[in-house]
Amino acid sequence: MQASEAVQRQLKDDWDNREFEQVIADNIKSIANFLSSFGWFLFPFLLNNICFMFPVQSI
Repeated sequence: MQASEAVQRQLKDDWDNREFEQVIADNIKSIANFLSSFGWFLFPFLLNNICFMFPVQSI
């Protein structure tokens, strides 16, 4: 019975991980839809701030 319990635990963990990933993906989609509702109005502002958040580093 121990092997069966281990398999059941792995299946539960797998489904829990899939559910968590789906929640994250849905939240990202919601944020993207919200931002796209502003159209191109905020694009320069967002682009400028993203560039400052992740500067390109020269080697």
